[in-house]
Amino acid sequence: MIGYISGKVKFIGDGYLIVNANGVGYKIEVGKISYREEDTAEFFVYTHVREQELRLFGFETSEELSFFERLITVSGVGPKTALILLTELGVGGIIEAIKLNNPKGLKISGVGARTAEKIIVDLKDKVGKDTYLARGEDLSSINIDLYDESIAALMVLGFRKNEIDDKVKKVIKEDADVKTPQDVVKKFLQK
Repeated sequence: MIGYISGKVKFIGDGYLIVNANGVGYKIEVGKISYREEDTAEFFVYTHVREQELRLFGFETSEELSFFERLITVSGVGPKTALILLTELGVGGIIEAIKLNNPKGLKISGVGARTAEKIIVDLKDKVGKDTYLARGEDLSSINIDLYDESIAALMVLGFRKNEIDDKVKKVIKEDADVKTPQDVVKKFLQK
């Protein structure tokens, strides 16, 4: 099993990198690409072996890899879906949806209502047991429906949830004038 790779980026493709590690080029599937060719990259790797395929999924932290491994234990969540979830929502966004029992918070392209509910049911007892998964954030002061609808509207505009999550919460918490998702989006874009 390959668990870690470090080397120079030789090629950047759609959703993957080829990393040269000691003369061997490894194709590593990643959620977001923050490297350029010839950059030195390092990844914690999940090696996915199935019938006649071998795929490597790369993560910048061991925490992301660990959470990825938990996600793929859920029936109906394969490695590609887990990678998309982590890329779009981040570990914190997924944990938040699980802790709040909020399937809408997990709905992205490729994840339907039934899969979102399975994730919550299967992982609710496991989330928070690891110290790195405990967010410690008080979410009771946020209108969850307003939050979900605002995030969905901004994602339609091209934003990623893990990039806008904290800013949207801040707008909802700090601005008493926001009553609708349109208000939140307007205030978010003004800031």
